[in-house]
Amino acid sequence: MRKYLLFFVLIGYQAIAQIEFVPGFYIDNNGVRTNCLIRDEGWRNNPTSFQYKQSPDQQSTTATIERVSKFGVDQGDLYERFTVKIDQSSKNINALSKEKQPEFKEMTVFLKYVTEADISLLSYEAGDHVRFFVYNKNSAPEQLIFKDYLLDPSTIAQNNYFRQQLYTSLKSARLTQKDFEHLQYKQQDLVRVFEKYYADNGSAHTVTKETSKTAIHLAVTGGVNFSGVRLVNDAQNVDISTGMHASPGFGFEVESILPYNHGKWAIFANPNYHYLKYEETSVNPFIVDYKAVNIPIGVRHYMFLKNPSRLFLTGGYALGFSFSSALQYRGFKFDVSKGGNLFFGAGYNYGKYAIEVRYNTMQSMIVYSFWDAGYGAVQLVASYKLF
Repeated sequence: MRKYLLFFVLIGYQAIAQIEFVPGFYIDNNGVRTNCLIRDEGWRNNPTSFQYKQSPDQQSTTATIERVSKFGVDQGDLYERFTVKIDQSSKNINALSKEKQPEFKEMTVFLKYVTEADISLLSYEAGDHVRFFVYNKNSAPEQLIFKDYLLDPSTIAQNNYFRQQLYTSLKSARLTQKDFEHLQYKQQDLVRVFEKYYADNGSAHTVTKETSKTAIHLAVTGGVNFSGVRLVNDAQNVDISTGMHASPGFGFEVESILPYNHGKWAIFANPNYHYLKYEETSVNPFIVDYKAVNIPIGVRHYMFLKNPSRLFLTGGYALGFSFSSALQYRGFKFDVSKGGNLFFGAGYNYGKYAIEVRYNTMQSMIVYSFWDAGYGAVQLVASYKLF
């Protein structure tokens, strides 16, 4: 089974190399445009460099912000280098400033085009900093000011100067003061105001698709568990095992797709039932009657193939909760306790259907001096997504 898991992992990494480079371009400091293949990482934070190559068979090269003025991927993100003042104020409630005014720092960064026209909306994201800029091509980008600050130790106030900035910049018959009075410092709200401006002025424009939002999926799972138990006591020279035995498993899975990197990353939990019954009645009687609910909690990385096919890798930690379980050796009954283990897996997803091979490290079953018992399993898990 470990050989099959290794096979899935190797195929998965090969797929990554094939699918992450997409058509795009960059413009160097001399204004020369180069069409190429760019590694599209669906950047959550604004990048300072990117990888590209001239053809699929070539080795990739790293381009940095020092020598690239603009770059983008076809039908995707577009970035341009600017030197701008960016507010460094924290939005963490425990680190709010008492100052109403922004705490600017001049930085050279790639700003992302949210909309592109005669007047554009740009964005910058780094950690918990999300800043928007209005950019008129006749002048440098100007950060739209929004800041939470402490009015007094128990009162949080807001500096919403961005509303006045946009009211001044986006002069349009379709936009009145009411459009700005309750405007929120959120991308979708800002884009809505910009699109009203474009519609009134007949401006040709493009809008970058907003980064994917978190999506929740629920699936039912079932399959086969190839599991076994090993009991060891070095002091008494005991080392006995049930060997690997097949038994059915079933459960459900909750998955949350993370809102960046084009939905390639997810976190999930997959409560599922494990059962193993074994009885050896020879000279050294060994009886195992193991029932448990295991709850793997982990991370999943998808590798897109031709729609709707995907490969994926998983890894994480599983908690095991046994119930009505028995473990006996030579008539001595051990109390079976809860345990935990690491797991690694690889699989294939087609639309609502998926199949995965998952390897679980040994999970401790008992807490006794000199004795050690572990439960291990390799699972073949099939799933059907309900939504």
